Amino acid sequence: MNTGQLTFTRFIAASFIVFYHFASNLFPSNSEFVQVIRENFSLGVSYFYALSGFVMVLAYGNQNRVEPKRYFINRLARLYPLHLFTLGLTIIVSIFVAINYLGDYKIDPISLILNLTLIQAWFPAYSLTFNVPSWSISVELFFYLVFPFIFNQVYKKLKLSTFAVIVVLFWIICQVAMNLFYTSTSYGGENSLDRYFLHYNPFFHLNTFLVGLLFAGIFKRYEYKLSKNFDFLIILMIPTIAIMIYLFRDYLLHNGLLAFNFGALILLIAANKGRITTLFNHRILIHLGNISFAMYLLQNPIFIFSRKISSVLNVQNEYLLFIITFPILLIASHITYRLIEIPWQKKIRGMYA
Repeated sequence: MNTGQLTFTRFIAASFIVFYHFASNLFPSNSEFVQVIRENFSLGVSYFYALSGFVMVLAYGNQNRVEPKRYFINRLARLYPLHLFTLGLTIIVSIFVAINYLGDYKIDPISLILNLTLIQAWFPAYSLTFNVPSWSISVELFFYLVFPFIFNQVYKKLKLSTFAVIVVLFWIICQVAMNLFYTSTSYGGENSLDRYFLHYNPFFHLNTFLVGLLFAGIFKRYEYKLSKNFDFLIILMIPTIAIMIYLFRDYLLHNGLLAFNFGALILLIAANKGRITTLFNHRILIHLGNISFAMYLLQNPIFIFSRKISSVLNVQNEYLLFIITFPILLIASHITYRLIEIPWQKKIRGMYA
């Protein structure tokens, strides 16, 4: 079972998120449709969560059960080295940015502890502290912690149809509950802690992860029947998702409302035997997918550093800044992947082999 074509999709999603964070004011459009889509490029994170659930089942689905100790070591080896490195880099960059007023520079110890332990997303006031994108790694850690139980006690013990009913019902309950609050007068607005509570709390993203598990189960059950050319359907899914984003723009999109769309897209790409699969399995594109985790965590310190340098040099062209910084981000991600991410994963796993 070769699903390497999914790897490159990580890079595509990460690129959307980088554009959302650091180029949202570039290439303006008078089209409301285009503007709504641009404002929701951050949905790449939801795609990550669905994909995470999908690949978890692909990795462990042939086992009778997940052995928690070995599993947690492998998962933490993937998350923590890069997280700690980018957290440290973010602190260094923040000191550099504050170089002219270091006397007033302070690090909140509570915030630092929450980030070091990757539980900051559970606390609305601290969810976006330090390296902002790492809130989603806090969510991923939650998924990793609950996956052995879900896999061993639910996924493996139930029929796929029963598991599907549970996932769909849980998804419906989550979406109804969250959107009732989001669209109510009780919701404090985009600048309140209510937004941080809804958008970043790990539990509210669990439904997306479970949808990924479900679609992986479908893929494993019907892999040989599904394996065919889905190029047209994959291409068709892109405008379909865009239209869904536009139609539901007034609802809470960020927490799994499009999880089934993403799950279906992932399933089609995984089962596809067409030209898209051939293209996505090119070694360069796979490598871009491999470095996307580093790219995602490095975006904040690198772009903040770049903006500080540009202000010192009085470079005010935002287009030029993005065009220069994005390749730097890719190079830094490649170096970090080679020198930190992979070596430390091997070292940690070797220590507990």
